[in-house]
Amino acid sequence: MKRNPRKVTWTMLYRRKHKKGQEEEMAKKRVRRINRGHKAIVGASLTEILAKRNMKPEVRKAQREQAIQAAKEQKKSTKTKNAPPPPPPKSKITSVSCDSADECLISGFNSTTLKCPSCNLLPKFRLESLVANCLQCCQPAEEEEPVVKKFAKARLEICTCKFGAYPQIQAFIKSNLPDKYPNLQIRYVQGRDPTIKLIDGSGEIKEVIAIEKWNTDSVDEFLRTHLEQDNQDYLRSNLI
Repeated sequence: MKRNPRKVTWTMLYRRKHKKGQEEEMAKKRVRRINRGHKAIVGASLTEILAKRNMKPEVRKAQREQAIQAAKEQKKSTKTKNAPPPPPPKSKITSVSCDSADECLISGFNSTTLKCPSCNLLPKFRLESLVANCLQCCQPAEEEEPVVKKFAKARLEICTCKFGAYPQIQAFIKSNLPDKYPNLQIRYVQGRDPTIKLIDGSGEIKEVIAIEKWNTDSVDEFLRTHLEQDNQDYLRSNLI
C-alpha cells in the first residue's frame, strides 16, 4: 500500500505542534522503559544483568546450550526414577511330543475332550510351540449337518404379464409339479416379479425369496426341502 508523502508530513507536523500528540508519545516511551526494566530485574541481580550485557554473544550462546543440556539430563533422571520396575521374565514353554493319552495329560491336553479346531486358537495367546502337541492329542471335529427350517405353507406370487420374461417359472406353474405340494398356493399379483413367500403355521410370512433366476428344477427342489410334508402324502409314500 503506497502512502501519500503529503499526508505523512502533515501528520508529523501536526503531532509536533499539538501537545496531546507529544504527551501520548512520552507516555508510550515511559511504558517501554518500565517494561524493559521489569524484564531485566526479574530473576537476576544488577551485577548479573551488567555481566550478561558485557558478555560476548558466543559465550552467551554456549551458556544457554549448557543450561538446556542440563535440564534435559535432569528430566531423564527423574523419568528413570519414576519408571515402574521391569516385569519378571516369562517362563519358556517347551514342547514335548505326545504319543499316548498320559503324555497328553502331562502336557496339559485332555485327548478325550480336546477338539482339533481349538488348537488354532493357541497362537492368539503366543503359544505357537504347543500347536504340534495339541494336534497330536486332539480329535477331529464332527461335521454337523445343517438344520433345514421347514414351513407349513408357501405362496408363489407372479404377474401373468411377466411370463414372457420368466419362462421357467411359467413352465413350473403350468406343469403338474405344483400338484405335489398341497400346501403351495399360486397367486397372480399385478406387476409382481416371481417370489416365494414362506408362511408358518400361524399364517405369518417369515421369509420372502426372489426367484427370478431360478429354473423349474430349482423351484421344485426348494419347495421339497423347505415345505412340511402333508400327512396324507406321507402315508401314501409309505404304503406297503
